Amino acid sequence: MKRIIALAMGMLMLTGCGAAIKKKTATAPAEDIHWVGSDYYYTGEPDERFPLYVELPEDDIQLYGVEGSNWQGGMVLFHQGRASYFSDWGFTKYDYPRIAYYDFDGDGKKEIGVITLVNSGTGILLTDLHILTVHEDNGAFTYTDHAFTNEDVEAYFKKSLKFKRGKQANTVDLIIGGQSYTANLDPNFNWAKEVVMGSHVCFEFMDNGIQLHVLPKAWYYDGWAEGEVIAFFQANVTFDGKQFHLGDINLGPKALWEEYRNR
Repeated sequence: MKRIIALAMGMLMLTGCGAAIKKKTATAPAEDIHWVGSDYYYTGEPDERFPLYVELPEDDIQLYGVEGSNWQGGMVLFHQGRASYFSDWGFTKYDYPRIAYYDFDGDGKKEIGVITLVNSGTGILLTDLHILTVHEDNGAFTYTDHAFTNEDVEAYFKKSLKFKRGKQANTVDLIIGGQSYTANLDPNFNWAKEVVMGSHVCFEFMDNGIQLHVLPKAWYYDGWAEGEVIAFFQANVTFDGKQFHLGDINLGPKALWEEYRNR
């Protein structure tokens, strides 16, 4: 197994100040992405040493956790009866992880896509995206793990998200990836000292691709230790075999997230 962090840095190099993110041009997929999400919930029972999180039986792919009384973390991927351990693949809770077997980069070979949960709680949802390119030699499999993590998303936002005072009182103009949006701020606090990614980074497999959802948050000079969600960022994620790219960026009101979540 070869580990590669090939993601936002390639993406960031394409984004200058105020410049739009370069979009990857690709042939439309021949079929929808078929993915499954786990409904496994860890109960804390010590006999759940290797719980089955999720599987694609028709492709002979299973994803197990490493838990139990001797908790180790990470996940074990079984692919056609062969096991590979990924120590940094987070944990499961509620409906995570999610897995797909699909030709993400359009090279005619299918890759294994995995979305893992890194942190979850009140107001927090952090996920990572992994796409494994599969290499087979005389029946032996090796994998290259291309990861797009929530830390990479944070680095992208720190570099690319610009903000300034809006023309109206208690507003802020946000600009990222060629998109702009004017958000309202809480009038009970002084103006925002910074606008950051926030604590919500959600990768999702869709029928026709991968999406990234982020909730930008404003931090004020005085008050509100938790900050305030002021917008909704959505983008399509594509993979070219080496790097990830963001395209079709949509920046709008935070109410869009509620509409999306309740769809």
